[in-house]
Amino acid sequence: MNSFLKKINRLVENICAALMILLTLETCYVVIMRRVFNNTPTWGEIIARLLLVYACLLGYSIGVREDTHIRIDCFDRFIPKKVLTVLDWFTTICLAGFSVFAIVEGIKLTILCSKNVISGLGIPSSWMMVCVPTGGIFCLLQTISRVRRKS
Repeated sequence: MNSFLKKINRLVENICAALMILLTLETCYVVIMRRVFNNTPTWGEIIARLLLVYACLLGYSIGVREDTHIRIDCFDRFIPKKVLTVLDWFTTICLAGFSVFAIVEGIKLTILCSKNVISGLGIPSSWMMVCVPTGGIFCLLQTISRVRRKS
């Protein structure tokens, strides 16, 4: 599973990097069209939102892998090691629960939004929502890997 997870990690990192590059280029294009040519594309802000949502919801699994999620490290020096271990396991359980929630509810949300259309693009809203369960799957894989490293 370790080599499989490394391939998934590399894929997610590459996708997120490509999304951020596309987001930067697309935003520059929209700004130039708006400010210089006074002709804002109708799809500009929608594409930027789509790219940003995908980058965030797919990329948070990288933070789980690197153990760089939000926490207050300065308190780690003052808390006993046993308490830190318990808090770390609690965090892992919360991450697993959140991942399962994102997968289950994300699938429901994707199905619910399949009949709506994103204005300006003409594509189903489910294209925006499919990144929720996908990000949940990536995060769950990272959480499982995290448990295996601790054991």
